[in-house]
Amino acid sequence: MNPTDVFSGNSTPPAGALRLTYVHQGLGFIDPDGVTRKIETVDAVTLTTPLTGATINSLAKVNETNYVTPAGTIAALTWTLPSGENSVVGQVKTLQSSQIITALTVSGLASGVISGTALTAAAAGVTYQFQCVSIVAGVATWLRIR
Repeated sequence: MNPTDVFSGNSTPPAGALRLTYVHQGLGFIDPDGVTRKIETVDAVTLTTPLTGATINSLAKVNETNYVTPAGTIAALTWTLPSGENSVVGQVKTLQSSQIITALTVSGLASGVISGTALTAAAAGVTYQFQCVSIVAGVATWLRIR
C-alpha cells in the first residue's frame, strides 16, 4: 500500500495507510507513526452580485473571501457568518466590495456572537475581516480583526 493512501474505518488500517479521524473542531488523520494531526481549514473565494436587501451566507468550516460586486451602491446588505457547528476556531471570513454598502448588517447564525468594532457600512475596495475566536455550547464568537 502506498503511504499516501487514505483508510477510513474502525478496523486496523493496512500498514502505511493514513487513517482519518475526528479531531476537536475539525477533521484530522493518524499518521503512520500513530500521531494524530489536524487538517486545517481550506480557503474559498465567493463572488456575488447582490441586490439591495440581499443576504450573503458564508460557507461552513473554511477561510473565505466574499467579493461583492454589485452594479452600484447597495443601500442594505446582510452578511451572515456560520453557526458554531459550522465553524472552526481560527477560521477567517473576509468581505470586500467593489461598491459602497450604505447599511451593512453582520450577523452570526444560531445566536452567533459578533464582537469588536461594529461594521455597519462598507467602503468600496476596503477589506474587512472577522475571525472565529471561540465556540461555546455550539455558539460561535466572531471577532472583527480588520
